[in-house]
Amino acid sequence: MVDRTPSPRVPRVDIAEARKTLDSIREQVERSSLRTSGSFFDDLRNLLPRLRHGQPGIRVDLRAPPKSVRDAYRKVLVLAAQRGQPREPTESPRDFAQRLGSTWIDLAEPLDELTRRYVATRYRETTSDDDLSSVRGAWERIRRQTLDQPSKPLGTGGVD
Repeated sequence: MVDRTPSPRVPRVDIAEARKTLDSIREQVERSSLRTSGSFFDDLRNLLPRLRHGQPGIRVDLRAPPKSVRDAYRKVLVLAAQRGQPREPTESPRDFAQRLGSTWIDLAEPLDELTRRYVATRYRETTSDDDLSSVRGAWERIRRQTLDQPSKPLGTGGVD
């Protein structure tokens, strides 16, 4: 049996009007994304003026206590890169922590803790006092074993 019910009429759409609406929505999304506090876009927005004026990028003081969970993770990235273990572009934070922990065996636990808190903060966009306290402790342990005693090997892999 064939259904002979007439199909509903599809209203005509003004293509120009639809494009304007889509462009407006796109602009709103971009503006709201750029205003997200503590986001990648904030970091990028702060870096761009310096690059335009020939100033170097963001400096990371590895000896100062981290101001945030993201700051602690940034310090790990800088330290690892200085020691010849940069994070690969295709590597997730957890994969990076595993690889680095297998090289810096004595630091596997604080690296894992710091990375776990970073990932949670990154995707939740909030940080608890407990997160920051835990990350500061993990960073302090990493800093002590890498910066304060650079000649002491870590685990079997060492720092360098």
